[in-house]
Amino acid sequence: MNGYNLGPAYIVPIAEPHMEKTRSWANDSHLKSLMMRNSYVSEEDQKNWLENIRSDATRVVFAVHSSADNTHVGNTGFYEISLEHRRANFWILIGDGNGRGKGIGAYVLGEMLSYGFRQLQLNRVQLLVRHDNTAALNLYKKYLFKEEGVLKQYYIINDAPVDAIMMAILKEG
Repeated sequence: MNGYNLGPAYIVPIAEPHMEKTRSWANDSHLKSLMMRNSYVSEEDQKNWLENIRSDATRVVFAVHSSADNTHVGNTGFYEISLEHRRANFWILIGDGNGRGKGIGAYVLGEMLSYGFRQLQLNRVQLLVRHDNTAALNLYKKYLFKEEGVLKQYYIINDAPVDAIMMAILKEG
């Protein structure tokens, strides 16, 4: 990365070269459950998703790369960006098991919050997280996200109801 030490990871706009790994993560049964998804993602679905991102001003998606070896290890982004109300929904997935446990998720979360609050001028960043995803819950709490409520049986995953926790962080406290 141009000789700069950017920490354990860097992000780039998501593009075609990222689609194969992204689709494999979207179809992985364990990751799909953590993402609170049921459906299979076909190559056509993935292609349409990328095209929709490019034409939708309310979404921004980045591929996460490990600084150690430049491999694509995950994705992150904001959706339902409202510049009028200065809020957005956040998500992150470190889909490659080799990218987990190395501080990549934490680093990228910090960078994305900075991007959201400084570049996008957001006042609020919010997210939904599966109630039993303790790694994600601990990460968000570390970055001072506050639990705002539990959405009981909000998702049906593999024919079972799953609670989701709404969390948010404000630019000023």
